[in-house]
This record gives sequence, C-alpha cells and structure tokens, in this order.
Amino acid sequence: MVEQTNIAARRRRLAGRQQNADGDEAAAGLEAFLAAHMRLHASTPGRTKRSAARLALVAAIRDGQLQPGGMLPPEKALTGILGVSLGTVQAALRQLQQAGTIVRRRGDGSRVASVEPLADAIWHFRFNAKATGQPMRFVRQAIAVDTVTVQGPWADFLGRAEAFVRIRRRMAMSAGARIFAEMYLDAALAPGLADIDPRELEMVNIRPFLEENYGLFTAGARHTISTTVVGQKAATQMGLERGQRSFEIHAKAFTAERSPVYFQRIFARCSDCVLDF
Repeated sequence: MVEQTNIAARRRRLAGRQQNADGDEAAAGLEAFLAAHMRLHASTPGRTKRSAARLALVAAIRDGQLQPGGMLPPEKALTGILGVSLGTVQAALRQLQQAGTIVRRRGDGSRVASVEPLADAIWHFRFNAKATGQPMRFVRQAIAVDTVTVQGPWADFLGRAEAFVRIRRRMAMSAGARIFAEMYLDAALAPGLADIDPRELEMVNIRPFLEENYGLFTAGARHTISTTVVGQKAATQMGLERGQRSFEIHAKAFTAERSPVYFQRIFARCSDCVLDF
C-alpha cells in the first residue's frame, strides 16, 4: 500500500514537472512570436511603436498563441519582449481594451476577451448572431482611408465641407458574417487623418482615437435603420453578396454641444444578425 502511494506521488511530481516544462516552452514560444511580429510591424515606415505593439498582440491572438480568456504577459514583461517603454505598452493595451479585444482589471492583469463583441462602446449598439443570439466578434478587417469631395447623406449632417475624410472597413465576423462600414468626417477637423497608415486603425475603436488625436469628443448619436438589397456595384465595393437583403444603418455622432463629429453608414446581412440597442 505504501509502495503504491509512493508510485502515485512520483507520477504526480512528474506530471507537474511536465506541465511546468510545457508552460515554459509555451511562454518562450509566445515571447519569440511577439518579438518577431513587433520587429515586422515596427519596420514599416511611419508606423508608431504603439501600433506595432498592438498589431503584434493582435497577431498572437489570431494565431492562437493567446487564447480567449488567457492571460497576457505582465506589462513590465511586455516592455522587454517588445522593446518599448511601459507607457507604449499601456497605450497599446488601452486601445485593445477600447476595441473589446482584451479585458483589463486592476490587480488581475490583462486577459484576452472570452467574447469579443461589437459592443455599444464601438457602434452605440450591438450585433448579435442570428443563429445563436451571441455577440459577434471580429475575425479580420481591411481598412482604407482616403479623401473625397462627393456629396451624399453625410454632407446633410456634417455640412458642405470642401472635402471629407472617408474611413472604410470591411469586417469578416464570426460564423461567416460580414459587415461593411464607412465613416465620414469634415477633413478640416481631422488634418492629416487621410494620410495615416490604415493599419494604425486596425483593431482600434475609432471614437477614442478621434478624441485623443483630434479633440473630437462624441457625446451621443442618432440612428436610422432600413433594409436594402445590395446591387452588384455596392457588393463589389463592400465585399458583400449581390442580391442579399441587408441592414443599412446611418449613425450621426455629435458633441455635447450638438455639433456634428462624424457620419457613419453600416451594412450587414439581415440573415446573419440582429441588432441589440
């Protein structure tokens, strides 16, 4: 009986050592992955260290190096892994928190969000998957930024500006859903925004970005919702399917003084989602 107890204890010790070894190997692999992607993103001309750090962490989440609910390395450890200051690490983590990608709690560190919803912090409302009722999450997004002079419904809200900055986002979502969004701002209110590297906005909540960089504070928004059948030209432009009935959401964001900040229109297939306000 004593011998069997000793054998069981030895097995537990060996299992514990193996778990520790596996954990050390995984941590080393994560550090190498983050460092490599930091070098890759930081090598792009004009990219900030904050964005490079954010994109390296996003890459680790997408690759499965960081799992939903899993802990990120401590902030001080990230400074060494990524080769940046503590302030830069905290700024990158703050952007990921604002986008709903991670959860930060005092005394608990930072974790990958178990569910990465398109929540009201981003849209003023939430997209839920029609099949499950669960909040939808990002899988991938493509961003384009340019300047346009064409007038449209955005001009009715923003005013007849000389030019508008347009931010377009094609978003692949969980369960195969797709969303297209385009935001318009008066170019005079956001000088230089049209020249930004689009990846500076990847996995970023644009509202806090506008507040921090241009002093454009959003206090509220009005929405109108309709449905539309997507034509061929729009389908090509938006990355949606021709002939699909989609929600078309117009959002008009304004300051506390009711001055316009941005106009946004969003398209999502009715078959994919429901809207939760």
